[in-house]
Amino acid sequence: MISRKIKNEIKSMPILEKILGIAFILGILSLFMPWYKENDVWGTKGDQFTGLTGPLFLIGVIILTINLIGFYIYIKDRILHKEITLKLPENLILLSAGAITILFNVIIYSIYFHTKFRVYDVRKEVKFGMFLSFLCAAIIILISYVKNRRQEEGNAYIIEDNADKDIPNNYNIQKRQSNLNPENNYKYGKTINLNNFKNVKYVKPGDKLKIENVKIEAVYAYNIDKFRSPGIPYHPKEDKKLGYILTINN
Repeated sequence: MISRKIKNEIKSMPILEKILGIAFILGILSLFMPWYKENDVWGTKGDQFTGLTGPLFLIGVIILTINLIGFYIYIKDRILHKEITLKLPENLILLSAGAITILFNVIIYSIYFHTKFRVYDVRKEVKFGMFLSFLCAAIIILISYVKNRRQEEGNAYIIEDNADKDIPNNYNIQKRQSNLNPENNYKYGKTINLNNFKNVKYVKPGDKLKIENVKIEAVYAYNIDKFRSPGIPYHPKEDKKLGYILTINN
């Protein structure tokens, strides 16, 4: 049974996030469905193969591995709430997983249905599993691309969690005017001179600090019901924006 907490997490996801997760799940399941079939010229008998069986099963194993890795990266923050360090942006990794899946689909098709890979009096046909795998991969690419573009447009600045980098003398958190909701009168913009502070500590969601009798926990701050456009929240969770829980004298 899916716990109530996980159900609530899934329910609060934007529609694009839900579709992305479904695409990964169906993409994995498609490998256990029929991919291609061989029939004799009379159509009376033949062999049918899934994505993980037949002469090209190793490519199917590679596709399965890529999709499982992509799905884990997808659920790590959204459902598992686990923080792992990625060398590349999440959207780019998921987009790459979809692109590689399509590439291997094309390789399987080009090999299996090539005239040199054919037995006399045998007809071959594509089955539903291969179509579904291709479709899911295309959806993953499209949504990851859209999310990446939206994320770039919605962020004017990014501060990395890297103390070795020089801190700008005047870090301006002014948001671009084009990103503001014209229906609101919120006015963003405040210049902070970080050189005025002796100790600057960068934190990310999940970090915990203690300063004398004050405990500080950094948590995700994101929207679940305020959207820039359908399925695209103003502040998505993957942006890793911060909220803070302060505990004073317990």
